Amino acid sequence: MEENQNLEENTYSQEEVDRITQESIESVLKEVQYEESKVQGWINAICEKVTQQLIELGKPYKYIVHCMIMQRNGAGAFVTTSQWWDTVADGQIIISWPKDKQAKQEQQKNTLHCICSVFAVSMI
Repeated sequence: MEENQNLEENTYSQEEVDRITQESIESVLKEVQYEESKVQGWINAICEKVTQQLIELGKPYKYIVHCMIMQRNGAGAFVTTSQWWDTVADGQIIISWPKDKQAKQEQQKNTLHCICSVFAVSMI
């Protein structure tokens, strides 16, 4: 029983990583308008927030956080990743912000688009 609990506590949780990433992006970008001179600072803040919160989970993982912010001007953006790893223990998510529904509702305010990828690689 205790072994199962320890296994569960040390397992990658996509829902948890998704929530942390969404909240971090939202906290940095919710009220801002695209301004090229501030983009690098926003990217750093998002990556640091996500990484710090993942570390605080205390799980035996190494994390890689990648973030891209671009001006919303109608141009397309495509992102893909490829990895070779343990599909049971390791994990990865890609978050696009704002989400399509949210973007349509707030079209006038959204002047930027953010894509954040998080990789979690098990150390055990």
